[in-house]
Amino acid sequence: MTLLLEMLQVLIVFLSFCGRRIKGQFDCGNLLSNCTCGYVHTVSEDHETTFYQLRGLTVTLLHNATVTPQTLFAWQFRTSPSGQVTRVDPGVNPQLRLVGQVLTINPVDEIVSGMQFRFVTLSSYESKWAEARLGTEPSIQLHGTRRLFNVTISQSIDIGLNAGGVPLPTVYLKIRSEKSSKFVLQRRGLQFGPVNESDDGSYSVKASNCFGDVFQNFTLNVLIGSSIESISEEVRGRCGDTVTLVCIVLGNPQPTITWVFTSSNASLGRNVFTVSLGRSRYQSLLQLLHAEASNRGAYKCIADNGLGDAATNTTRLSLLCQSDAPVVLVSGKANDSVTLTISQPSYTGGHPIANFSVVYGDVTVPVSASADSVVITIENLMPNTFYRFDVTAHNGIEASAVASVSAKTAGMLTSLPITDD
Repeated sequence: MTLLLEMLQVLIVFLSFCGRRIKGQFDCGNLLSNCTCGYVHTVSEDHETTFYQLRGLTVTLLHNATVTPQTLFAWQFRTSPSGQVTRVDPGVNPQLRLVGQVLTINPVDEIVSGMQFRFVTLSSYESKWAEARLGTEPSIQLHGTRRLFNVTISQSIDIGLNAGGVPLPTVYLKIRSEKSSKFVLQRRGLQFGPVNESDDGSYSVKASNCFGDVFQNFTLNVLIGSSIESISEEVRGRCGDTVTLVCIVLGNPQPTITWVFTSSNASLGRNVFTVSLGRSRYQSLLQLLHAEASNRGAYKCIADNGLGDAATNTTRLSLLCQSDAPVVLVSGKANDSVTLTISQPSYTGGHPIANFSVVYGDVTVPVSASADSVVITIENLMPNTFYRFDVTAHNGIEASAVASVSAKTAGMLTSLPITDD
């Protein structure tokens, strides 16, 4: 009956601690061997072991010896490897409590930390020593307060860190698999490099032991000097249209982008728009509203973020400023004249039409474009004769395409008498 009660007490204690294994019985990780953390530890007859527990919590020690009701046993402890071996006596050591063959240490603190325990029987069983250690949760601290580390492309950087905890935690760097060959994780820091643009971003360092995990996040900011990836090839347009020049720029931090009209060496601040295209890539747009002939020429895109020399590239703007041909109608004919109605062209080349010119034979007649349409009578013509009239519009930049009409004057052509000189 006594044995049954003792076994029942042992089972109750074991189950109670198993049910409380919030931090449980865990292996200590790959830094230590033959150790456990948490509420339950089993001593071994094969090798010495170590068990860890947080301050103020409880550890239950078990054994794997074969015992009978007649077996005489004892739990022993010593305060150091060379210390005196003493039998556990709860009356003398109130932190050590025996329930049957189970030894409970409650609480674990600095007094218990460093003590070694073993289970022995008079039948020659003797376990190896198991040492109690006061454990702590892991901690990690990166050097630097902003957690932002700047590094120039193609260079390397060392980031210091301090990881603590008992048992000593394992430290992991959370990165994408393709980056793993670049970064070396050491006990006191991280070595990165050489880095490229794809390494820019956020990272996480994890310190882990059997009592939990902690994380420390940081950002790697890869600095990239300004460069121009592309610029518009020669842009062609028509006067009066809106023309857009495009420049694609790379750089981190974001470069300042300036457009310069090389003919006047003037910076163009108006109607310049910059759009982010993703990491360290930007598109700058220069819009020329109602482009005119004076806008023809070379435009330089300049990008500068203070890292090295500014980057430059140039494109050209070509504008067609020739207007369409005017609209010409024959609105009247007489014996010696033809009347023409000339209307403005639908496209004026981006500039107002100043005048027209009417050419027939070797005669040129200028006509002022004082209204949307003008009427002109060409006089002193021969009667009953076909004439071709070529009409062009002038906008002060270029002559328009030619509009041609033909007309025959009225009347009869009278033969002149032949006389002898």
